[in-house]
Amino acid sequence: MMLLDLDILIKMALGGVGIWTLYYKRTEILAITHKDFTAKLDSTIRFYKDFFDKGNVSKLVLDRAAQELARLDYVDSDFICYLIKLHDARLIDLDQMIRLYRSGRNFIIYTPQKEVTASNFKIKIKDGRTVGRQVFYFGFQYVIFAMLIVFPLAFSGNIPSLIQVKNILFAYFFGGAYILGCLFLSVKALIDSVDIRDAETFIQKLNDADVQYQAMVSQKEIEASNKKLISNYSEYQRR
Repeated sequence: MMLLDLDILIKMALGGVGIWTLYYKRTEILAITHKDFTAKLDSTIRFYKDFFDKGNVSKLVLDRAAQELARLDYVDSDFICYLIKLHDARLIDLDQMIRLYRSGRNFIIYTPQKEVTASNFKIKIKDGRTVGRQVFYFGFQYVIFAMLIVFPLAFSGNIPSLIQVKNILFAYFFGGAYILGCLFLSVKALIDSVDIRDAETFIQKLNDADVQYQAMVSQKEIEASNKKLISNYSEYQRR
């Protein structure tokens, strides 16, 4: 009896360690991507040359070009051009923002329009709920569903003696469906906890960059206006 209890405890401990490790390393695991720098450079050069800020090109063509540049089929040219302007102003990193949007887009509400600003993006979350609380809920769901997988496996040696199953095929089918269902739900909760954090980071970075960008535009307009006034005054003096 003591050996049986010890065996169960070891299985549960190993399962708990695996669950915690997977949750703790979730960001690193989900961030593994393949980068083709040559193709990205070619598409970037072509986009700048043929499509960036080109008013005489069809919106559909511009959107397709923007999707090729971003490697995403759910963005439009106005969105990508806005990110490029912020990147050129050294306020964001375009690749990082595209990665954050790709990860968190299920939790981001984007309202398309010609002149895109940070106000076109909002986080999709239940009213009155913070992102931190939603992440806690996802983490709790992950632990619950993961433990629902671990517990049956830990006690798997006792199950045949506890129940009498007449249809073995049905028992295996039900057990497999149960484990796969819990596995799917636990992984989904894990991914959602990362995605909503990425959505929050995307919107925060965009808001900060937009404030700085608008300040830079206003400063340039003031400087241009001052130069025009000085030029007009100099011309008036010469008369």
